[in-house]
Amino acid sequence: MTSTRATAGMSLPTSTPAPEGPPAAANRPDPPATAANTAERPAATLPLPNGLAYAIAAVAVTGLLILPFAVIRSGSTLAAAAGNYELNNVALAAALGALILWRRPGHVIGWVLVAAGGLNALVQLSLEYRQFGLPSGLAVEGLFNWLWVLTQACLAIALPQLFPDGRLLSRRWRPLAWFGALVTALAATLFIIDPAGTDLLFTLAFLVFGLACLASLVPLGVRFRRSRGAERQQFKWVFYGLAISLPVALVDSVSGTDVTATAALTLVPLVVIPVAITVAVLRYRLFDIDVVISRTLLVAGLAGFITAAYVGIVVGVGSLVGRGGEPDLVLSVAATAVVAVAFQPVRRGLQRVANRLVFGRRATPYDVLSGFATRVGAAEPSSDTLVQLAELMARGTGADPARVWLRVGAELRPAATWPPRSDVDATAAVELQNADGETLDRAGSGPALPDADLGVPVRDQGELLGMLTIAKPRGERVTEVDVELLGRLAAASGVVLRNLRLDAELAQRLTDLEASRRRLLSAQNDARQRIEA
Repeated sequence: MTSTRATAGMSLPTSTPAPEGPPAAANRPDPPATAANTAERPAATLPLPNGLAYAIAAVAVTGLLILPFAVIRSGSTLAAAAGNYELNNVALAAALGALILWRRPGHVIGWVLVAAGGLNALVQLSLEYRQFGLPSGLAVEGLFNWLWVLTQACLAIALPQLFPDGRLLSRRWRPLAWFGALVTALAATLFIIDPAGTDLLFTLAFLVFGLACLASLVPLGVRFRRSRGAERQQFKWVFYGLAISLPVALVDSVSGTDVTATAALTLVPLVVIPVAITVAVLRYRLFDIDVVISRTLLVAGLAGFITAAYVGIVVGVGSLVGRGGEPDLVLSVAATAVVAVAFQPVRRGLQRVANRLVFGRRATPYDVLSGFATRVGAAEPSSDTLVQLAELMARGTGADPARVWLRVGAELRPAATWPPRSDVDATAAVELQNADGETLDRAGSGPALPDADLGVPVRDQGELLGMLTIAKPRGERVTEVDVELLGRLAAASGVVLRNLRLDAELAQRLTDLEASRRRLLSAQNDARQRIEA
């Protein structure tokens, strides 16, 4: 096996490379960095002043604040206005676009959001003009009402094709962009000619417009497949917003029971998607998306379990006993008791499933221990052995990073880290307060070390030889399984660390002797030069 050597704060003599061990594809990091798969293009910008964006956002927010008063002034109610889709407003998109431009001046995605909010603001203000009963209200509303087509095109066609850097994926996608622009122009023209939408051509045009919106999601999916690292997390935020918004939009389109309620559901995408895009572009708490997805899956699963249990017991059993149409106190209490008893086991099972879906498969403790035994027994201990140990720790606990520390003299040095990180050199050695290495924290688990949510000392015959540490991803806690696994690995790796420690101390002494010899030679040369002078 070609082993990836972790950057370390120390050097160890190398030995025969360890032979190939069990496959570790479960938590393997991304492929090696190359210009083809990791380079991020610079974001496209527009040479427009930020002040223009701020002014448009202010107008959009002002229109949103006036909207409730305009509805009441027209003699309608907020419920009726929601049912007529009069409360649909994307002022939030304009405000968030201005925020993006404040942090990333000229960013195309920010300007698209501002444009969507500004166009919608004109539609909204014309509607409010009519609602306040001002002169020629219907004419003014008709003059601007068609702009909602452009607003929709900005959000559903332009954003998916340009996210996240404001550029098309490649030149080959230009026909799709032109197709979206032409369909948008056609739909807007037909809406101006026939606002009521009675013409068949109008219906066909808007079907094609919807097709263009769906087709614009294709480059978004292609980008996601090619993305790595932080860019991939950006797409996760957007797809999370789409996963919430699309089902809501589907419910709105197929439900005909409560027009007001279903129309109000359309407000959800107008909030969720701009927020997700803004978080992704600004990269604010970008890597929290994995935790958000995991918690969402957990909550959704628990909600489904509670609903199924209640419906199954109260309705199902009630139907069997002839009380399906009447509430039954006994069945309700039984359903509550079943949910209360099964809640924790179900929650733990759903949490494992959610973590598996989000973070990938993690090796079982048995896999980790057997893999370590196989690799250690197959060859002499070397620095590669510590890299493999760190990799097994990361696979078994989901840690980022997992690190092996080796005691050399009166200090602990980082000997191996997984996943390999470029900043490992910055991880300084930790001094021990005494020669016996008895610098323990209050819990007695060893010295406090950086990037460590859990640290387990490695001892042999009572002597501290090193430490095994893990740092859990944000939102995850150290579990009893993690503690047990690291404890077993620490117990099994004592002999390995002792041998490597002797090698490291020998190398350190050789280095010190070489440095001392050079100092002696330098002193002799200086003395000879003074005598000759």
